[in-house]
Amino acid sequence: MIPAAPALCGLIHRSWLSEGLADKMRAQATFHELLALIIEYQGQETVKLLAKVKAEIDRYYSEEITIERLAVASGISGHLPN
Repeated sequence: MIPAAPALCGLIHRSWLSEGLADKMRAQATFHELLALIIEYQGQETVKLLAKVKAEIDRYYSEEITIERLAVASGISGHLPN
């Protein structure tokens, strides 16, 4: 979870409910900040997943390694299409 997300969501909500134009713009700007944080967080998670996959490949390089095995090792096996 992104630590700042709840506070940012609260600020977006309060600002959006306000009637002032500046508050609406503040809500939009805060929303963009939240999106940037989500993108950064996703990037960090992707790097962690790739490190797990690389470790699995390094550990079992002499064996046949399937996509399913790598998905299990990285913890994303439930997210693969059938």
